[in-house]
Amino acid sequence: MSKESGEVSGLIGGAVGAAGGTAASLATVSAAGAVSGVSAAGVTSGLAAMGGIVGGGMLAGVAVAALPAVAGAFVGYKLFKKIFS
Repeated sequence: MSKESGEVSGLIGGAVGAAGGTAASLATVSAAGAVSGVSAAGVTSGLAAMGGIVGGGMLAGVAVAALPAVAGAFVGYKLFKKIFS
């Protein structure tokens, strides 16, 4: 397999992992708050609840919610590179 196809498979893996992590984060944010759903109130209360896990507010909740997407992108990249290289 050429170097270019290995890089492409890594990019595809990263994108697939990031998409999965983003979906998990969105589901968690919409379910975690006092108001469920993806309305403004639902997202606000969900982010605040997730930020409360680490002792912060909404901004900390954004960081906590981003972790699954970043981890999914990393794992997807590594797996696709290993499988298709």
